[in-house]
Amino acid sequence: MNDLGRLGALLKDGRILKVQFFKRDELTSDLVCCDIETEAGLFFCHEEAPEWSEVLALVATLEGFDPDWREKVIQRAFEENRTTAFER
Repeated sequence: MNDLGRLGALLKDGRILKVQFFKRDELTSDLVCCDIETEAGLFFCHEEAPEWSEVLALVATLEGFDPDWREKVIQRAFEENRTTAFER
């Protein structure tokens, strides 16, 4: 994610289409990631990125956002467990 302000503007304008969380196998651990599909393109972020908390706070404000996404993603280690937390 290189433009948190742009993502916030897209969210405010109702231009977020889908938010998906998933894990990437990093050999000895899993990395929780997020794809945010918007009318302007795809945004990607992961839990080790400095803006992770801000991204989570933004997408959590979407009406219909699934607050239980984390449990669905982390349940089985070393599996992608892709889950859709929001879809317009």
